[in-house]
Amino acid sequence: MRTDEVEPPEVREWLGQALEGVPVPQGGGTEAVFARAARVRARRRAVLAGVVTAVAAGSVVVGPGLLPGGGRGTKDGKPQVTQAPGARTAKAAAFAKLLPAGVGEIREVSMDYVLWRETHFPMSGPVGSYYGSYAVSRDGGVGFVRVLNFTSPKAVAGWSHPCDMPTKEDVGTCSFERLPNGNVLEFRKNWTHLAVMQDKRQKWGEYLMVTLYLKKGGTLQVDDTAGFTGRNSLGPLLTTPPLTKSQLRELALNPQLLMKSQR
Repeated sequence: MRTDEVEPPEVREWLGQALEGVPVPQGGGTEAVFARAARVRARRRAVLAGVVTAVAAGSVVVGPGLLPGGGRGTKDGKPQVTQAPGARTAKAAAFAKLLPAGVGEIREVSMDYVLWRETHFPMSGPVGSYYGSYAVSRDGGVGFVRVLNFTSPKAVAGWSHPCDMPTKEDVGTCSFERLPNGNVLEFRKNWTHLAVMQDKRQKWGEYLMVTLYLKKGGTLQVDDTAGFTGRNSLGPLLTTPPLTKSQLRELALNPQLLMKSQR
């Protein structure tokens, strides 16, 4: 399958991040892309080997530039989450103020490290003030909220044809809402097409994703998930995603999440 047959530019860009910096081509088979991504991950793991071997298998490495502020201990030889790894940064504190009361404790995390135990490779170029990933700890579970900004010189395919990605990999439900200003909100639930969900050693909980397609170009994507179990899990699943659909909608419509050029 050719990626340009199913993905607008923003999705190809997002997949490029998820594939560890391996560029997603305009055409050609996806098998070669994933193969290159695997090779990149292998090289990065070799660089980190000296750090990882100093920590018990499955534990969270805590240190400058990684995930300060929390980690795992052990009880009866089994990993135990004491608190969600991450940092109580000023950015996380500011983001928490945009969320409803009672959502949970918010910490900033690197999903590169959480999912693959690899150092964070930041996006080049401008991003929104709240671009990034946040662990949400509540009632003993750990979920995530992720904010992604994408730019485009013109409106992408989803603006005029929301939910129109007919591929066999797509699983879940999709609905959309056209806003009075011409923008479009697209809601996807339990969409398993995301590259971060391809590791069979991990099992994800309920997943909500909203994408704001801007009429003048660019998108804002907010992921809202109950977390995951299995390889590299930070804790049990939340019973529900951190935000309800209505709360997720309200957050996605908050202009503070947009880049200045998108406002």
